[in-house]
Amino acid sequence: MIQSRSTRRLPILADATDTWYAYHFRDLCDLFEPLLLKNFSPWAIWFASRFAFVRGYLFFLTAQRYSFVLTTTATKAAKTYLFFEALLGKPCKRLIFVEFIQQRKPNSQTIFKSLVYHIWLNWILKRVLKKSLLIAHVLTESERSQNSELFEIPKERFVFIPWPKRLRDDTWSEGTTATLVEPYVVSSGREACDWETIFKAAEGQDWHLRVICSRRDLPRVRRLNAKGLADILCEIPREDHEREVQRSAVYVLSLLERERSSGHVRISDVTRAGTPIVATAVKGIEGYIDNGETGLLVPPGDALLLRAAVNRLLADAPYRRILARNAFDQAAKHTREIYMEKIDLLIRNAVQVGPVRD
Repeated sequence: MIQSRSTRRLPILADATDTWYAYHFRDLCDLFEPLLLKNFSPWAIWFASRFAFVRGYLFFLTAQRYSFVLTTTATKAAKTYLFFEALLGKPCKRLIFVEFIQQRKPNSQTIFKSLVYHIWLNWILKRVLKKSLLIAHVLTESERSQNSELFEIPKERFVFIPWPKRLRDDTWSEGTTATLVEPYVVSSGREACDWETIFKAAEGQDWHLRVICSRRDLPRVRRLNAKGLADILCEIPREDHEREVQRSAVYVLSLLERERSSGHVRISDVTRAGTPIVATAVKGIEGYIDNGETGLLVPPGDALLLRAAVNRLLADAPYRRILARNAFDQAAKHTREIYMEKIDLLIRNAVQVGPVRD
């Protein structure tokens, strides 16, 4: 039986810059930042604030005094910690991952990038997971089998908890497209965006397309927009993005197949906005959209089917409302509050028996 928060403090170290989860579990975790300021000299703190490698190394040193470590693969500091854990850490199952997302293989032919990826995957990540992984939270069911096979670790070590789609107290608010003279089609994103397909789909159509992209993707998006098919916005504030999504008639989640989690935050934003979605049926969003019920799915890279799906929704306002309302109602089973409760239970179950030593 899991002991209550008031009766037991679990020895978990978490870096809040790596994972915002740590703030939600303050009774479970010690945050690294206060420990960094307390235990290291000013010059070490200065270097740690400017160099991820130094921060990751100091995190590794601090972690030696803890039974468990809560982290993610998302930041450079975390990667540095995993590097030292792989080389110097003791064989002990104590590592808890949240939002475990495997780094994608570089799609370029650059020998250097391929070599770096090979070293990271086989000499560092695979080694540290075999030696130290206690449990890892993943965002799609398919990633459980993929990671188990890739890292040669029992599938049970990877637990699927889907990303939340709304807050518990969210109320239904239909998008504002009915008041617009010209309905918008919006597509946005920073990761795994298939901009080529969305621009091909928009050719020859009378859509009012609006693309919201990252600074990194901006040159590519501008080249694709040589014919002036879209209005382009770049790195806009989150509240402005939410406003654009809500006022659109259709939202397009056009994704590249990365065989890993992607697009979940965008699905959440669109669901809460009351806007219908057309999405690419990549493995990274399996289980998040029911085709024909809570959105429309099209195969990766198929511009013609993407075009047809968008046009179908633009021509049928009642069906747009049905899809958006169905998505919002089904999201009641996947609220942020339920999500955090499941993460809380995952962590407590993982640590209640203590570190597992080989």
